Amino acid sequence: MFRSTLGFSLTFLAASACPATAHAADFMVNLPAQSLARSLSQLAGQARVDLLFSSKLVRARRAPAVRGRLTIDEALQRLLTGSRLSYRRSGYGAIVIVPAPAADAGERDDEGSIPEILVIGQRTQNADIRRTEGDILPYQVASRREVENAHAETAEGYLRSRLPANGQMATPSQLSLDNLGSARSELNLRGLGARQTLILVDGRRLPSLPSIDNGFNQPDINALPLAALSRIETLTSAAGGIYGPGAIAGVVNFVIDRDYRGGTLSVTSGIAGSGDALFKRVDGSFGFTPDGGETDIMVVFGHAVTQSLTFGDRDYTVRARRLKLQNDSETFVRQLPISSSVNVFSSLPLRLDAEAASRLAGSITHFPVGPAADYATMIANDDTIDLSLSPDANGTERSLLPASSRTSLLLNARRRISNVEVFFDGLWLRNRARSVLPSTLQHTVVPASANPFEHSVEVTFPQPGFKNVGANRSSVYRITTGAILDLPKDWRANVEYLFGGSNEVVHLEGDRLSTEAFDGAFGKMDPLGRPVPNPFQDYASFLSALDQYREPNTYRHEVSNKLSQFSMRFAGPLIYLPRGPTTLSVLGEHRSERVPASVVTLGPRDGIEEQPTPDVSQKALSVYAEARAPICGPRKMYGPLKNLELQLAMRHDRIETRVPSQIEGGSKYGNLVTVNNAVTVYTAGFRSDPLPYWMLRGSVSTGVLPPSVDQLTSRVTTLFGYLDAKRGGSFIKFGVPVIVGGSPSLRPERARTLSLGLVYTSPDNRARLSLDFTRLDKKNEVVLTSTNGLRYLTGLANVPFFLANEDRFPGRIQRLPLTAADAALGYTAGLITRIDTTALNIGRTRLDAWDLKAAYEIPDVAEGTLRLTGTAAWQPTYKRRFDTIGRWYDFADAADGALKWRGRAGVEWERGPFWIGLDGQYYGRYRITPAVPATGSDAEGIVRLQGAEYVEAQAYVDLAAAYRFSPNALGRGSLELRLGVQNLFDRSPPIVTTVEEPFYTETGYSLLGDPRQRRFNATLEYRF
Repeated sequence: MFRSTLGFSLTFLAASACPATAHAADFMVNLPAQSLARSLSQLAGQARVDLLFSSKLVRARRAPAVRGRLTIDEALQRLLTGSRLSYRRSGYGAIVIVPAPAADAGERDDEGSIPEILVIGQRTQNADIRRTEGDILPYQVASRREVENAHAETAEGYLRSRLPANGQMATPSQLSLDNLGSARSELNLRGLGARQTLILVDGRRLPSLPSIDNGFNQPDINALPLAALSRIETLTSAAGGIYGPGAIAGVVNFVIDRDYRGGTLSVTSGIAGSGDALFKRVDGSFGFTPDGGETDIMVVFGHAVTQSLTFGDRDYTVRARRLKLQNDSETFVRQLPISSSVNVFSSLPLRLDAEAASRLAGSITHFPVGPAADYATMIANDDTIDLSLSPDANGTERSLLPASSRTSLLLNARRRISNVEVFFDGLWLRNRARSVLPSTLQHTVVPASANPFEHSVEVTFPQPGFKNVGANRSSVYRITTGAILDLPKDWRANVEYLFGGSNEVVHLEGDRLSTEAFDGAFGKMDPLGRPVPNPFQDYASFLSALDQYREPNTYRHEVSNKLSQFSMRFAGPLIYLPRGPTTLSVLGEHRSERVPASVVTLGPRDGIEEQPTPDVSQKALSVYAEARAPICGPRKMYGPLKNLELQLAMRHDRIETRVPSQIEGGSKYGNLVTVNNAVTVYTAGFRSDPLPYWMLRGSVSTGVLPPSVDQLTSRVTTLFGYLDAKRGGSFIKFGVPVIVGGSPSLRPERARTLSLGLVYTSPDNRARLSLDFTRLDKKNEVVLTSTNGLRYLTGLANVPFFLANEDRFPGRIQRLPLTAADAALGYTAGLITRIDTTALNIGRTRLDAWDLKAAYEIPDVAEGTLRLTGTAAWQPTYKRRFDTIGRWYDFADAADGALKWRGRAGVEWERGPFWIGLDGQYYGRYRITPAVPATGSDAEGIVRLQGAEYVEAQAYVDLAAAYRFSPNALGRGSLELRLGVQNLFDRSPPIVTTVEEPFYTETGYSLLGDPRQRRFNATLEYRF
């Protein structure tokens, strides 16, 4: 490990020792004499910059021919000669054409509320307004360079390590068994849940990932090529007034760079410090014009492959077992751990039979597999247990991380026809994963007649050769066609039609041990005459006997979602104020998603079974408007009104969801109901410059979350075994129908967010500091009283709750009229005929969070530039309750909640073509126990096993470097080498124990960490 680290360090030092010539920022310019608007658009593509201008400003102006190798400033000066125009650079790096002389220095860098796709000169298809970190709302923006330097493998991986507001505690790929081997993404701002974080690509929704249980899940963006991103915009507060339903915790918008000239090709290779977990990726893009600039075409592709990591590749589980044995050996032994030996357990002290005439001191022992168990070995191992992992799918072969491959393809074309620009945009992503999953619980009871002890014992044993391999594939495509129109008075319009789909295929194939395998040990005759397996005999014979009880195990489902969307956008100046124009953006949209009926195939012991899933759909009709008004200027006002700007966005959505709702006597999916919800939400905010170099901003936003499909779907079951207190504690009549699951009468969940922030920018623009406070109050949260899914019901409803609260929820308990005979017996209510225990809108969440972001640039440090950056999120309050009169549960720092503290800090140095940086990530401590313990769980036992109430805080450091080779040495192209070491000091995640069966849930480490630990990777990128 030391050699690997030393090797990379020497590489970095060698690179920094190279002569540091100034990086030539020139490029080949080839612009004929033509209209200024066309020359500026083509220059933006050739220079790979964002160049913004108003069609009214450059209308009727001509530009001279400009050719040669020039810098962007030289090219602009030549183009604008004699035009009475100039340019300035905005805060986010775009070049803006302005009248000469340049605009007042007091002006901000924003272009108002104009969607980027409607801004002439933008190299993007982003349908949203370009958001900046100096916006009225507290956006955080990650640039392409920041993403590249993080050396993340996926978009989820980048946001997990670099966005402290991402409250995600674990990824789906870390919980292979729970997620059927999936490697899909899941973003979870503030820890409120994936359904409350809205995912956009270029300002548009992707098709939801279909689910056989929930209907619609968050889209999978792990196959999105990071090399194609221009930036990632994240808003960490409710924003329903802008983005619509689902934007409760915030929004993440991935903006793709549309580079219509030249191309890139990059190759990345990575490996863990221990020599496993190989990673390979190739990305490419190519942009060109076939007709001299009238048409622009761009193609982007990417493919990545990640090698799996197994439980046997790391020692987390073994270390967790040692910790359990040290802290609470009694509980650990009750978990019946499976190891590479045969472990023997008894509730009594073990006593060997008369032949050995020996009594062991303890109630456990073990012996290695191989020859038949001998007395001497079991006596020598008295009161000990083998902590190693079994060499099978329940042990060393089980996937800690799945093997995965991700493929992407993007195609974009734009053509200008007079005052109309038509475009086509296609996106296709595929994410495949493969995992080895457990096959069976490997333990049995062996009676005294078949073991060397005087009484029955329990044993666990390794079982090589039995395993299940799960293949999980998710794919998504989105096709967008449309037109952008120039309208009078500097207005523009965008009309587009979008269609797409997503698909999830899960196929598990393997084998398992029949439940009849050990029946013969208790006298039951096997009808096929198969031998009775006995783990105390020689192991080859035992495995041979087990093999005769091998059963095939099959699980398969394929489910699809179809999306269609039509939208019209209009944007432009509304009125002109002394400070500038009030801009308005208006949207009308109709969206429809549908998951058709499908079939789940299961392979139980008695043959193949097919379970149907229902047809579910959702439609939304939306109207939205956003206005920005610069009220006061920089000179005439002072104090809180200086540079005052207001923002108001409003949105109305009508949502129609069609789901199954079983009626009494009907089939599970025979009755479909349509649920309609109409919601209106808003976002209102301001910003001003009350003091020199200080900006004050504030906003109030609302958001809504419609009930999900599983929260609307209900079932009918029957009741037995409950007492009716209003009828003298007598039993409720057997067979009374009980309605369980979701409810079609649920209302949308509603949230309100208050945000206040201060932003400081130094006079020389080298220092920037922002501090934002967010308070969220969410009401009408849906509370399910039973675990519900589209296919099944996994928990009976909480009938006692409704019996005890009959007066609070009128109509939930239906009864016959009270008869005179009942009254004479002292009863106060009639017989119960029906109980409705479906979901209620009685939950609530409150959350407070502080977000800090800082950057400081120091020039002339060792002939280069030093930059210091930092981001932190502090979430001191996160509490929920599941009843309007119930207790509050603290989810801050809970195992099933969100951390109070997350942050990152970085230092980087750049000189000419060389760049090097360190970045550290910090995750605060959290409680080992969940905020809401499961029924029957032992919180004290969980703490006792761990040996501490908290899992310790974690910190990891990444090292990265890059070198740009001189373009002159490569002809027309340029070459860049990027090197990275993640988890530089090879820090292990904290060891975490569980009280559940290790077979099912135990990974052994804190899922905030990466089990691969130290990783090395290198990227070679060629631009042409």
